[in-house]
Amino acid sequence: MAKWWYNGMELSNKAPNNTMWGFIYVIEYTNGKKYIGKKQFWSESTTPALKNGEIRPNSTRIQKRKAMDTDDLANRTPAQAKKNVKTKLVPFDIVTKENNWRKYIGSSKLTKGMTVKKKTIIEICSDKINLTYCEQKYLMRKDVLIDDVYLNDCIGGKFYAGKIVKGK
Repeated sequence: MAKWWYNGMELSNKAPNNTMWGFIYVIEYTNGKKYIGKKQFWSESTTPALKNGEIRPNSTRIQKRKAMDTDDLANRTPAQAKKNVKTKLVPFDIVTKENNWRKYIGSSKLTKGMTVKKKTIIEICSDKINLTYCEQKYLMRKDVLIDDVYLNDCIGGKFYAGKIVKGK
């Protein structure tokens, strides 16, 4: 299986730190085609807080509004009943865990069945917003919708390869 490379250094066995949210990559295939995309080192999921009150490892506690059930509605305070309050604050944990980025070989349907030659990380980003921005920046700079070397067929759900005029 191909390993991830970043600045000439093999990165697949290194653990990402907390300032690294994700990366922009280029995957090269044995047929000469390439694909540019983004991948997160981490994923977040929101789960109800544990009933014993403990916070899960690698998580942060938040409060979310949730609809009251029949018993809660019946036991509202007079002030809550007067204001017709129908929701309550409930604790949730946002759990952060490492993604499967080491084994990742792309999600495009166009690359299915192709053999990966090299996986290169071209930029590491610290948050989701910059990750999305950097991906689109590289896709536009490389003209992936026009250049036949690239298998990318869409940028940001707005620009599609079949609708872009190939001209200079």
